[in-house]
Amino acid sequence: MIAIFNPEVKKVLDSMLLSLPDVAAGKSFGYPAYSIGKKMFACVYEDGVSIKLPKERVGAVIADDPDAREFRPMNRHTMKEWVFIARKAPDAYNGDLALFKESVGFIRSLLK
Repeated sequence: MIAIFNPEVKKVLDSMLLSLPDVAAGKSFGYPAYSIGKKMFACVYEDGVSIKLPKERVGAVIADDPDAREFRPMNRHTMKEWVFIARKAPDAYNGDLALFKESVGFIRSLLK
């Protein structure tokens, strides 16, 4: 399987997320991923980005954001604590900084 993703989205996320404390870049199943310690909180996947959040927040984000939907990697089962967002332009992810920071906070709470 070849990991297909938009390198321009990765470039935007690198500049935005790698300046946050303790955030590291890596890969997950060949896709660019971002983590705190060994816990991934975001991944560039196909035409968008998946972000880990508490299950109830995933539903709220999907309800409020027309670009958001359930995350179903490889068209398999839904990942309950992940939301998938596909913006029309890579730079539009800059407007999601608060959501990424919320995800980082969620991951930090799981590491305690």
